[in-house]
Amino acid sequence: MMNMSQEIPASTFTADLVFLNKLSSFFKWHFEKGMGFGENDTWWRGVGVRTHPHEGVDLCYYTNVRGRRVYLGLDTYIPPLYPGEVIKVFDDFIGQTILLKHVFFNEKDCQLYSMYGHVNPLFHITAGQEIDCTEKIATIADTALKNRPMLSHLHISTLWLPRSFPAETVEWGMENDTAVRFCDPLEFFE
Repeated sequence: MMNMSQEIPASTFTADLVFLNKLSSFFKWHFEKGMGFGENDTWWRGVGVRTHPHEGVDLCYYTNVRGRRVYLGLDTYIPPLYPGEVIKVFDDFIGQTILLKHVFFNEKDCQLYSMYGHVNPLFHITAGQEIDCTEKIATIADTALKNRPMLSHLHISTLWLPRSFPAETVEWGMENDTAVRFCDPLEFFE
């Protein structure tokens, strides 16, 4: 865990996702090369390189208790990492992205946010909405609808923003903005 000005509890994201989707055979997340934070490789088209290091993790598969890789389906319900407030919902290249603000701050007085990309938000998810941990916020978007050459998956990013940063302006492609600090979501859940 990072050196924080307050202790951030481990997220129950995985347990909540398993419960909401009745995935009784879930054992652990399965990551292909290129699905992890900071990785440069593409995972969806064999050999390839991303235009910039991956600013999150892609959840597409898990390993079940029998050791088999299982694909997360399009009907998979997505919970949030932590309770929070919906800041905005915006379009991405597969579906939509939900940006949530959480109550945690780091030693530099920056606030924790989480982004859930390539999703179909549920009808009640709108800016200003308060969300709790066991709530369903979205399902995974179908890449076939946008003719994307990859399997449908959930992308999660976590980032720290200064209090003064206008969070409603956050979009994909901000990895070079020095005020925005992406960090590995797996620091908060496994």
